[in-house]
Amino acid sequence: MEKVELPLDVYNAFEGVKNSWGKLVNQDEINLLLLQIIHLASETVGDSVVLKNFALEHPTKYVSAIANGYKLDGETKLVKQVDQMINTWMNTEYIGDEKQDRFNFAQELTRFIKEELLNQK
Repeated sequence: MEKVELPLDVYNAFEGVKNSWGKLVNQDEINLLLLQIIHLASETVGDSVVLKNFALEHPTKYVSAIANGYKLDGETKLVKQVDQMINTWMNTEYIGDEKQDRFNFAQELTRFIKEELLNQK
């Protein structure tokens, strides 16, 4: 079975719940709690509410994510990678001319995005 691709907020909610509950119960008990999320989530914010909403909107995908595992969807992963590249570039001193460095970074970023888009097909 393939891992289920999830949007960033749902992926982060699963990870947050597993990190919090994992300190108290084992994996099987976490899975049982996740299966009951629509009854357990009573707040208006937080990881459990994100999971509850996702479970109500996409019940099969939600259960599959619990059973088969999950990963970030391709678009979210690409956005995170581009964000990381931008952050790295912004926190690096210019090597030479600022204008040339920006141009070189734009080329690098464009090349990266093209390669990633080609690999997704």
